Amino acid sequence: MNESVDQKNTDTSVQPEEKTLYQQKLEKERSNSISIRKGGGILVGLSLLLVIVIFVLPLLVQEDKKDLPIQTIEEETILILNQEILAQKPIAEALLSELLIKIESLKLQGILFWGMGKWEDVLIMQQEGDSAFIQQQYDVSAERYREALQLLSDMEISIPDVLKNALESGQTSILNGNKDDAIASFEIALAIDGNNLDAKQGLDRALKLDQVLARTQRGKTEFELGSYKLAIELFQDALSIDPNWEPAINGLNQAKKSYADNLFQESLSKGYRSLNDESFDDAKILFEQALSIRPNSKEALQALDELNLKRIASLTKSLKYKGLIAEVNEEWNQAKGFYEEILVIDPNLEEIKESLNRVESRILLDAEMTSIIARSDAYNDNKVLGQAQALLGTAKSIERIGPKLEQSIQKLDSLIRIALIPIDVIFESDQLTEVTIFKVDQMGTFQQKIVSLRPGIYTARGSRKGFKDETIRFRVDPNKQNQRVRIICNKKI
Repeated sequence: MNESVDQKNTDTSVQPEEKTLYQQKLEKERSNSISIRKGGGILVGLSLLLVIVIFVLPLLVQEDKKDLPIQTIEEETILILNQEILAQKPIAEALLSELLIKIESLKLQGILFWGMGKWEDVLIMQQEGDSAFIQQQYDVSAERYREALQLLSDMEISIPDVLKNALESGQTSILNGNKDDAIASFEIALAIDGNNLDAKQGLDRALKLDQVLARTQRGKTEFELGSYKLAIELFQDALSIDPNWEPAINGLNQAKKSYADNLFQESLSKGYRSLNDESFDDAKILFEQALSIRPNSKEALQALDELNLKRIASLTKSLKYKGLIAEVNEEWNQAKGFYEEILVIDPNLEEIKESLNRVESRILLDAEMTSIIARSDAYNDNKVLGQAQALLGTAKSIERIGPKLEQSIQKLDSLIRIALIPIDVIFESDQLTEVTIFKVDQMGTFQQKIVSLRPGIYTARGSRKGFKDETIRFRVDPNKQNQRVRIICNKKI
């Protein structure tokens, strides 16, 4: 009953098209062989029959002989089993038991996968032995069981060779691009040795073979079309799936070489075009790139020599012109870069040194102007205000004031003018809090007081005995009238 349930569950959970090779062979084995449970039942029944025949039947026969005629006794004697044949019965039983054990043992070693015709022969021999046993032909039964055991023993001895051949066949099938044969071979190997690392890796490669073949073929196609970079990516993609796939390894090496050759010639060609356009930096990068592809290449080394000669002859003039243009446009950092580059080529050009000093002073002035303008809220501090006024004077003294500097001068001048005009601020308190405005005045206690303050950021503090001090920061906005600031200590200590 349990066997039927198990079979039903197996049929329900695995559809025919989903069954593995092992499952298919196992079902075939179930239909062609006697299970161990049935074999055990037969053994029990035959043993009981043996006891009856050997011990009980002779006694009954001898008791009945006294009353039977001689002819009847002779007829019954003929019915008694041949003792020589009967003597083979325990041997047949023992052989059947050993045969069943051997069958189950070899099943664990995957005989259903690799036994093939010999396994079918074993099953036929077992069935013939079973039939002979039931017909009490014990000598025939024992002989069939013995033959089956001998065949199984031979197959057991051959397992190492079967494993070796399955692994070799699987590898050959992979190399030949035959996915199904490779999978079948590695499944046989894993059925024999489930922990075999070569078989596991081989099966993994076989399962992914279609993807590897497709990417490798696409890589070859792109290579033939001259798309070497794309070919490299495709071969690398194939090797990311199977790092040992020789066609992809060879294809990758060829694609890299062709890509490098192509890139070398392209780098030289682009480098000379950049050199003719006096784009010396670009030309240098391209020539050095060519040299990195082919170290010690005479062509690449000669190109670099030509670059240096032409650069010394014309780069100074070109960079100087670019530096002057940058100065006119008030691009001081860019001008500095041009002048510094000239001095790298020839450090002894005094005119360029003077230009560099001039540019660096303008860079410093721009930075200071930007910084002081950003600090306009601090102009209520006389020290900061003085710095702003001094810097404004320096900026106005520049001989050639460009549009950008002029705009900064006007901005700073306007901020300074605004900062000098006080704004009335209304302070509110509770007549109990002592109010102090840092860097301005101690205002004492009051309910409301108007104070004229220059625009900017201030800090005020309120103090009252028995209460926590209250500190606030506030901004006096030059564009806002009737600004109010409230400061009261109302949190008890």
